[in-house]
Amino acid sequence: MSVRLLRPLSCRLCNRNFISFDRLQLHKYRHKSIKYGRWQSKFVSTQRFYGSLLQQSESSSTPPVYIRTDTKKLVQCTYCQKVFARSYLKMHIRIHTKEKPYQCTYCQKRFTQSGARMKHIRTHTKEKPFQCQYCQKCYSQSDPLKMHIRTHTKEKPYLCTHCQKRFTRNCSLQMHIRIHTKEKRFQCEYCQKRFNHSGTLKTHMRTHTNEKPYQCENCQERFARSYSLKTHMITYHTKETRYQCEYCKKTFYGSTSLKRHIRLHTKEKPYQCEYCQKRFTQNGSLKRHICQTHTK
Repeated sequence: MSVRLLRPLSCRLCNRNFISFDRLQLHKYRHKSIKYGRWQSKFVSTQRFYGSLLQQSESSSTPPVYIRTDTKKLVQCTYCQKVFARSYLKMHIRIHTKEKPYQCTYCQKRFTQSGARMKHIRTHTKEKPFQCQYCQKCYSQSDPLKMHIRTHTKEKPYLCTHCQKRFTRNCSLQMHIRIHTKEKRFQCEYCQKRFNHSGTLKTHMRTHTNEKPYQCENCQERFARSYSLKTHMITYHTKETRYQCEYCKKTFYGSTSLKRHIRLHTKEKPYQCEYCQKRFTQNGSLKRHICQTHTK
């Protein structure tokens, strides 16, 4: 492997391009680790990063790594030794100090970043400034819009190296990889049961704490899951039944419920297990099957 200089810089995990090394370095933290050919680390220091590259350049036959030498802007956190661009370090340190200098003017909730406060404020103002160029649907944040646009473009930039399956979201890829690795990183502090996703653990823990964070604004009934609240709102507080089955004329409050029902007529099973090829009518049934049959 040789070390050369080139513009622009490109992330080897997702092929995104950057104009400077420090921006690429910050981007790499989203992938949780840095991967250059056969070399992998977590940026303990800039010196170790370059040292590892140069050491491999003499013996490895992997493709060349293209870098820039503009590392003067990189500084090290005194709490955890991670390396960041100087402009980002102050924001990172607040993770350690718990400082939250930005306060919501509506509910007094505090945030470590001004951008996070702005996103939160839109939950009060209902502002949705980000619009889809294909269907005009609007969003309060740019990231959900990016994910939504991929439903139109069919883009799936995240590739599983185990089975070559592709995903639109990095988080979906990480969850999928745990099926291959059998990893269950998240453990319940009450019963020690383990889960492969943090959201599943949070939902499970509410069976112990009896927490019900989702409240109906019409009748004040509370729910442990957002989906349960949504179902309640549609069932008890929506007068119109807009979706009708073309086979039996039964009506439904939501399009998703109608789609599930129609499969009873068509016998369609769109969800297939990648291990045994068994098919299911619902995604939830597939997930249960994988957990009960293939993850033991």
